[in-house]
Amino acid sequence: MQIKIIKNLIISLCTASCLLLGIAAKAASSNDPPPLAMLKATADKIIVELDKHRQTLKSDDALVNGIVRRLALPHFDANAMARSVVGRQFWQTSTPNVQKQFTNEFTQYVIRTYAAALANYNGQKIRFFPMRGYDASQSRAQVNSEILQNDGPPIPVSYRLIRTGSGNWLVYDFSVEGVSIIQNYRSQFASTLSKSGLAGLVAEVHAHNQKLR
Repeated sequence: MQIKIIKNLIISLCTASCLLLGIAAKAASSNDPPPLAMLKATADKIIVELDKHRQTLKSDDALVNGIVRRLALPHFDANAMARSVVGRQFWQTSTPNVQKQFTNEFTQYVIRTYAAALANYNGQKIRFFPMRGYDASQSRAQVNSEILQNDGPPIPVSYRLIRTGSGNWLVYDFSVEGVSIIQNYRSQFASTLSKSGLAGLVAEVHAHNQKLR
C-alpha cells in the first residue's frame, strides 16, 4: 500500500508516544473534568508499561501492539474514526459487511502505525492545559496540550472527545499543530476511494496489514 504522509502526520507519528493519551503527563487530579482525568489516568498506565519494557520495545512488535490494543484503543472511538475517515458518501453507499471489514482493518492499521512509533519512546513529556468552561452536561469536549521536546519548540496537540451513553469519554480525533489526524488519513485514502470505493480500500488496507505481520 502506498502511503502518502504529509508533514503533520509525520510529526504525529514521530511523537505518538506522547499523543497516545499524554505519556508522562502530570497525574490526574480529583478536580479534573472527566475527559481530562481519563487522559491523564490512561497516560499513567501507558508510561508504566513503556518504562517496564523500554529495553525490548524496538525488538518486540507483539509487546508494543499489545500495549496499544490493551491500554490505548479502549479510549478511542474506532467506529467513529473509521466513518469520518471514509466520509458520509462512501460509508452510506457501502454494505454493513464492508463497513465492518473496513473498521476492523483500519483499527489494525492504526494500532500497528502507532505501535511502531511507541517503540521509539524515549521519555518525552507532555503538558495538559486546564479545561475552561467545562459543563458536566456537555457530550463533546476538547482537551488541549503540548508536547515538550528536548531539541525543539513545543508541539501543540488537541484531543476531541465524545461522551458515550454509559458516560465514558472516547477520543474520536486529535490534531497536531492544528491539523486533524482524521483529515490526514482521509487524504491518504482519497485516491483509492474515488477509484475503487470502500471495498477497494478494504482490500488495500488489508494487504498493507498483511505485510506487517
